[in-house]
Amino acid sequence: ADFDESQMAAQTYEAWVRVDRFALDDGNPGLNRLFETPRMAAYFCGEGNTKLPANSVILLLSDGKIYKSPKNSVTLGKWMHVAVTADRSGATPVGKIYLNGVEVTEEHDNGAQLKTQGLVIGNRGDGNRSFIGAVDAFRVWSE
Repeated sequence: ADFDESQMAAQTYEAWVRVDRFALDDGNPGLNRLFETPRMAAYFCGEGNTKLPANSVILLLSDGKIYKSPKNSVTLGKWMHVAVTADRSGATPVGKIYLNGVEVTEEHDNGAQLKTQGLVIGNRGDGNRSFIGAVDAFRVWSE
C-alpha cells in the first residue's frame, strides 16, 4: 500500500542517525535528506550554506515553514537520535526537532514547497540530496 500521511493531524518521524559526511552540491556542502514526504522533510545542513546554520538539522513543512536546530548540533561520525514532529491540529502547522531526546527547535524563514510523492528515506524524491551515513530504527507514528 502507498504511504498516506494525510489523515495524521500530529505525526512523528524518528531514527538513530550517523552522518558521515555532507554531500557536495556544486562543490559546496549540500543538504542531506533523512527523509521526505509530501507534507514534511528532514535533512542535515553542512558548512557553507549562507541561509542555514552549519552542522544542523532542518525541518521543512509543506506550508514552506522551516525549523532548524542550533549551529553545530550535528557531529559527523557520531550516532544521535533524531525526532521531528508536525502538529497540524491548529490553524497553522507547528514543527519541532529533538536531538537525543531534547527539543532544540528554532524557527527560521520560509523555504521551498515539497514535491515528493510518498515516503523517501535517505534522499529527496528527485534523487538530488543523498544522505551519507547510517540510519537505524526509522519509525513513523501518530497519536
